[in-house]
Order: sequence, then C-alpha cells, then structure tokens
Amino acid sequence: SHIVTNARWFAMTERDIPSLIGWAEKLTGPDREFDCYLHGLAIGGRFHALGDGSYCILERPIDGLWIRGVWSLRRIPRYTGSLDAIVALVEKTLPGWLIQQYDAGVYGADRPTAHLFEPDFAKKSRTEKPYLRADGSGNSRPLALCTALLRALQSKGEGNDA
Repeated sequence: SHIVTNARWFAMTERDIPSLIGWAEKLTGPDREFDCYLHGLAIGGRFHALGDGSYCILERPIDGLWIRGVWSLRRIPRYTGSLDAIVALVEKTLPGWLIQQYDAGVYGADRPTAHLFEPDFAKKSRTEKPYLRADGSGNSRPLALCTALLRALQSKGEGNDA
C-alpha cells in the first residue's frame, strides 16, 4: 500500500496555474511529480503523485462522473526533461501558437528562455491590436517552455498579456 503525503490535487483551473508557475520556476532539473500535473492539463483531469514517485493517481470526468485510476509514471511523458514532449504538449493545448526558444547567453539571458505567441500575433502587432504573449525561463529549454506554457494558459484565462 502507498501512503500519499503532501498530496497536491490540481484540476488545471486558472486558480491552480499560479502555484504551478511558482513550482516550475524553482525546478532545477526534470521532475516526474511535476510531469504528472502537466499531464493532468493535457487530458483535462486531476493528478497527484504517490509518495514513492513511481505512480500517479488520475481523476477525470467521464460522462459526468469522476473516474479514478492509478497510472505508472512510465505512461506519463517527461515534459520537464524532454523538449519533444513539452513541445507536443504546447501544440496540443495551444494549437497554432508560435514557439521561440533561446539558450543561455542569447540576448543576454542568463538561463534558457521560451516565448509563446498567439496565432496571428504578427498581423495584430502590425495593426497595434493587443496580442497574447507568454515568456518563461528555466535551467533547461524544456523547463523554460513549461513555465511559458503555464503563463500562456494563465493569460488566456485572464484575457491579458502574460
């Protein structure tokens, strides 16, 4: 049996995203527990990791009922450690958004950075209409993109710039 300690449930609503942004900004490397919460975002459910770090509990609505199941972390993409995985998540959750990434040292940044721009941002910027943009930085390119993704989702929910 597993003991769940300090379990954090996130249903991926706008009110949860600031907590995840704060957590993402403090990550120094890949984090499988954090990957569980980002995966909840991808499937529209809620996750929390079990104490030993090898499983996640998933709850998600199916036909109006919350269904609970246990998932092995092997089934969860490594968003915080794989650029391919986090890019796929951005493309799924923010279709059509432009991704820009820079390594540390580019444009004076001390850490890798990521920028996300909403679709049609170039057309909007030429007409001086506001457009959504989200920025993130981290110890790696995947971590920077994780933060930018969360900020973009937060800005979409608030209807303003990230």
